[in-house]
Amino acid sequence: MMRRPAESLEFSSFKMRRWRRTDIRRAESVIEQDRDHLAPWLAFLGGNDAGAVRGMIGDAIRDWDTDRSYRYAITSGKYLVGSCGIMRGNDPGGVEIGYWLHRNWTGRGIATTAVGHLIDVARQLDGIHYIEIRHDAANHRSEAIPRRLGFEEVSRTPAAVHQLRQAPGEEGIVVTWRSRF
Repeated sequence: MMRRPAESLEFSSFKMRRWRRTDIRRAESVIEQDRDHLAPWLAFLGGNDAGAVRGMIGDAIRDWDTDRSYRYAITSGKYLVGSCGIMRGNDPGGVEIGYWLHRNWTGRGIATTAVGHLIDVARQLDGIHYIEIRHDAANHRSEAIPRRLGFEEVSRTPAAVHQLRQAPGEEGIVVTWRSRF
């Protein structure tokens, strides 16, 4: 068992590493260039707030330091291609895994591989008994990952129940998938 995961993980075609403040400008550029692909699904991009990405990275750094979440930048060579992470919720026995990729990097198995590895990491965290993946019912690309990785769909509930801010492409129905161990 472990208290927190490694800050950097390497795979054959990409690397995952803890977000850093030095990533802000590059992340802003990547997200802005792919805004029409990402904004429908990422509520923090809801407006044209120049501080949204800075806030996301600041939260990722602070949350890692306080063991609230472990969010990684996904890179391939010199390119920032997305993000994924493990987030603790109110139930100390469970975690949630979240992810996003720039459109030019989808369909290559990166998100599935990253999430699959985070499942292994989460299973080694002290006191964790289940993992959840949540996405809006309209986000079929996100849905493919928990299906592929053998998660069980456990609920469909209004986003308001979860007190989630809705992104423009979302229906407002949160699909929850769970894996127990």
